[in-house]
Amino acid sequence: MFQILKDSRFGALAAAAILAATLFALMPPSAAHEGHDHEAPQATGGPAAPRIAVHSEAYELVGILKGDQLFIYLDRFGSNEPVTAATIAVTITAPTR
Repeated sequence: MFQILKDSRFGALAAAAILAATLFALMPPSAAHEGHDHEAPQATGGPAAPRIAVHSEAYELVGILKGDQLFIYLDRFGSNEPVTAATIAVTITAPTR
C-alpha cells in the first residue's frame, strides 16, 4: 500500500491524511472538568411560531402565525428585496372532519 502512495501523484497528501485519521482515531475522548459541561446546549426561547414558506423563480412568500394574526412577507427570490406594492389575497376555511 505504501509503495502505491509513494508512486502516486498525491502520495504525500494521502499519507498525511492517513496519518491524521490514525491519530484522530487513537485520541482518548475528552472529559469535561469542573464548571464545563459538554452536554447538549439548552434550547433558548419558546417554540417557533407556525409558518409556511413557498417560492417561485421570482418571489418568495413566508407566512407566520402569531396568536390570531397572520404576518405575510413577500420578497424577490433572487435578491431578497421586499416587494412593497403587491396585492395578496388569503382565504382561510375551517378544516373538515
